Amino acid sequence: MRNPIIKIIYTAAVFAVAVVLLEIFLYRGGSTSMTGDLQNASLPVITLEVTGKTVNELHGCTSERDLSRFRTVITPLSEDRKVTFTVDTYGNTEAGLSFEVRSADGSELIEDGVIDGAQQDGSDRLQASFSLRDLIEKDTEYMLVLIITGTDGTKVRYYTRIVETDTDGAEKELDFAKRFHDAAIAGDGETAIQPYLETDAQETDISYENVSIHSSLSQVTYGTLAPEETVAPVIQIRDLQSETAMLRMEYILTVSGENGTDRYLCTENYRLRNGTDKVHLIDYDRTMRQIFDPSRADSFSDDVISLGINDSTLQMKESDGGSALAFVDAGRLYSCIPSESTVATVFSFGSPDSTDARENDRDYGIRILDVDEAGNINFIVYGYMNRGSHEGEIGTAVYLYSSMYKTVEELAFLPYSGSFELLKAQTEEMSFLNKSNMLYLLIDSTLWQIRLTDRSTTAVAQGLTSGTFRASSSGRMICWKENGKLTLMDCMNMQQKTVSAASGEMVVPLGFIEDDLIYGLARKSDIITDPTGNEVDPMYRVIVCDQDLNILEKYEQSDCYVVSGEVSGSQVNLHRMRKASDGTFTEAEDDQILDSKASGQATNVLTTAPTEDRETVCEIDVRGLNGSSVKSVLPKQVLFEGSRVVTLPEVQEKDTEFYLVYDMYGVAGVFGSPSEAVQLAEERGGNVVDGRNRYIWKKGNRLASNQIMAITAVQDAGEGSFADCLNAIFSLEGEASNAAAKLAGNNMAQAIEETVPGALSLNLTGCSLDAVLYYVSCEKPVTVITDGGNKAVLITGYNDKEVVIMDPEAGTLSKVTREEAEKMLTGTGDSCLAYLVLQ
Repeated sequence: MRNPIIKIIYTAAVFAVAVVLLEIFLYRGGSTSMTGDLQNASLPVITLEVTGKTVNELHGCTSERDLSRFRTVITPLSEDRKVTFTVDTYGNTEAGLSFEVRSADGSELIEDGVIDGAQQDGSDRLQASFSLRDLIEKDTEYMLVLIITGTDGTKVRYYTRIVETDTDGAEKELDFAKRFHDAAIAGDGETAIQPYLETDAQETDISYENVSIHSSLSQVTYGTLAPEETVAPVIQIRDLQSETAMLRMEYILTVSGENGTDRYLCTENYRLRNGTDKVHLIDYDRTMRQIFDPSRADSFSDDVISLGINDSTLQMKESDGGSALAFVDAGRLYSCIPSESTVATVFSFGSPDSTDARENDRDYGIRILDVDEAGNINFIVYGYMNRGSHEGEIGTAVYLYSSMYKTVEELAFLPYSGSFELLKAQTEEMSFLNKSNMLYLLIDSTLWQIRLTDRSTTAVAQGLTSGTFRASSSGRMICWKENGKLTLMDCMNMQQKTVSAASGEMVVPLGFIEDDLIYGLARKSDIITDPTGNEVDPMYRVIVCDQDLNILEKYEQSDCYVVSGEVSGSQVNLHRMRKASDGTFTEAEDDQILDSKASGQATNVLTTAPTEDRETVCEIDVRGLNGSSVKSVLPKQVLFEGSRVVTLPEVQEKDTEFYLVYDMYGVAGVFGSPSEAVQLAEERGGNVVDGRNRYIWKKGNRLASNQIMAITAVQDAGEGSFADCLNAIFSLEGEASNAAAKLAGNNMAQAIEETVPGALSLNLTGCSLDAVLYYVSCEKPVTVITDGGNKAVLITGYNDKEVVIMDPEAGTLSKVTREEAEKMLTGTGDSCLAYLVLQ
C-alpha cells in the first residue's frame, strides 16, 4: 500500500507544481519578470511669481507637447515682461535653464534664449528671472516653455500660457481668493465670505463633500470640523481675461476625530470679476474627498467599507457575480474580495500620508475596465504620469492587476501629445475592453482598437465629433455616421451592423439608453437649410433598437417631427416641431420616451449615511466582509525588459472643425458645432476655443455696450437682403466683392470665409442674444435670418436695454428692445450667423 500512496502523492505534487508553473508562464507570456515598487518621482517642480505671489505649479514634461491640443495655466506679465520663477530641484543637478516663447498653437517661435543668473536659496530651490524682448503683443496669449537641461543632456519642459496685461486686476483677484480660502479654514467668514455667498434656502446642508456659492456660511467654513492645512495650495490661474479670472486651489486638510486623524484632498474653484470698486465672486465650488486608508481598522465593519466624507458618485465596479469589486477614491484604485477579507491598494502615485507635490499632482484619472470573479482587474491610468517609468509623460497606461500574485503589470502605454484635460474628456466618453483583450479608445476624433496581446492597432473610424458619434454609458456599444449611413458596433464581439435610410431619407443618431440604440429617420424633402448654412433635420420617426437592430420601440406622430433628443438616465427628451398644411414648421411641446427595462440589482452598493460630526458620509455595503479581520494588501509592480509603448500611427486627418469648452473645472465638452459649444460655455461660465487654441467665444468678456459705427443704413439694391448684409460685411472688412455673385452656389457662411481672409464663420442658431452679442462687442456684425428664413438683418450694436438692427429691406438702422431681438433669434426657422477674423 505504501508505494502506491507515495506515488499518488508524488504525482499530485508534480502536477500541482506544473500547473502553477504553466499558469505563471501563461500569465507572464513566458517572461521571467521580477517585481518591485513604482519608481520614485525625480523631476523638478517649477512655480511662477506674479505680483510677489507664488502661483502656477508646473510639472515637467519629458516629451514635447502639441500646443494646438495643449492648454495649461496662464501667467500674466506686466509691461516689463519679466518672468520670475522658482525651481524646486529635490536635490537633482541641472546643467542649465533656457526658454522658448511660441504662438498659442505652437506653430511660430517668437523668441528663445538661455536663462542665466539662477540663485540657490540655501536649500534645493533655485530662484531665476529674465525679461522677454518687445516681440509679443499686449493682451495676446502665447505659450512660454521653460526648459531644464540635465547633466546628461536630457530636456524637461514646463509649460505656461503668458499674456502681457495690467497685473493690478490679477493681484486683486489672487488676494481675494487667498482671503476667502484662509477665512473658510479659520472658520471666520462673516466679513471675508458671507457678503459674497448666494445662499439658497432650499439647498439642504447635508454634506461637506461639495459646497458652492449657494451653500450656507456654516457649510463653507467647515462647520464643526476645525480642519488644519497639511499641504497649502499654490493658486492655479486657469483663465484670465480683461475683467474675469478662473482660479483653482488644490490642497490637503486633516481633521481630528475619535478614531484618529482623517486626511482630505480638497479642490476649490473660483470665477471672479474685477469690478471698479471690488472683486465680485461670480461662482465658487469646493470638493472634499477623504483619502481612504485600508490599514486603519476603523475603515471597516461587518459588510461595510467606510469612505468618510466623499463623492457619492465615485467610480465603482463589481464582477458579474459580485464576489469582487474595485473602486476609485481620491486618485487611488482599490480592490476588495469580501470572502477573503482583503483590500488591496491596486494603484497609487503616493502613500495616503504623502506630502510630495509631485505625488499629489492631480492631472490624471483612473478608469476601471473590468473586474472578474477572482478579483483580477483591468484598468487604465490616463493623464500626467507623476512617477514610474513614464514619469513626465502624458498618455494612457493599461494595467492588469493579478489578485493571485498581488502584482500590477503594465500591458501597454499610449503616449499623448495633447493635454490631460482633453485626454480626460475623450477617455470618459469612450473606453472599453472586451473579453478578447481588445481595447477601444477615442483619441483626437479617431476611434482606436488596440489588441493588448500584441499591441497592434487599428483605426476603426475617423473624424468623429459630437454630431456624428455616440457611445453607450458602458462603452460597449458605439455608433457613428459616415457617408449617409449609421454604423453600430458591439465592442464586445467586434461585430458591426449598418442602419441605412430609404431612398430620399436620412438617418440621424440620437444616442443610447444603456446599450440600446436610439436613432431617427428624416425625409430629405423636410430638411430645412437656410442661407447661412444652418440645417435642421425634422425626424418623422424615432426608433429604439437592441444590439442586433431588433426594434424595441417606435415613436411617430403624424403632425409632429423630432428635431433633437437628449438622453437622461432611462428617459429620452424629444424636442419637436409641428408641420402645417403649407409645409412650414412651428414649435411644439417636448415629449419623452421611457425605458421600461429594469437594471439588475448589484451585490455591493455605494450608499450614504448621516453622522453627528461629519454630516453625510459614504459607505460601500459589501456582502460577506468580516470587518474585524480585513487584511490590507500593497501589490508590487511587475518589472519587465523592453518597452510596451504603443505609438499610434499617423492617420490622415479629416477636415473636421471642432470646438472645446473650458469652464473653471477644465474641458466641459468637445463639439463639432459652434452653437452647441457656445450654449454650453454660456451655461457653465466658460470659454470656447477651436482646434488651434484660438478663442471663439468668451464668457464675461463682453463690453457693456457697443455699436459698429462703420455700418450704416443700407438700401435694398434689388439683390435681396442676404446679398445686402453680405455687402455690408465685405465693406466693413475692406473687401471689394460682389455678394450676389458669391452667393451663387454658396451659403452666407461659405461666402464670408471665401472672401474675408482669415474669417471663420460660426453658425450660432439656438444661442441666446447675450451670447451672440459677444461678436458685436468684437466689432463683428451678426446676421440673423428671420421671417421663416426669407429675410436677413444685421445686429450692429446694443446696450443694456436695446439692440441696433440694420434692415436692408426697410433701408433702416433702428433700435429694438432686447426682448424683440431675442424673439428674432428663437423663432421657428430663424437662424444666426457670426464670424471672427483669426490669424
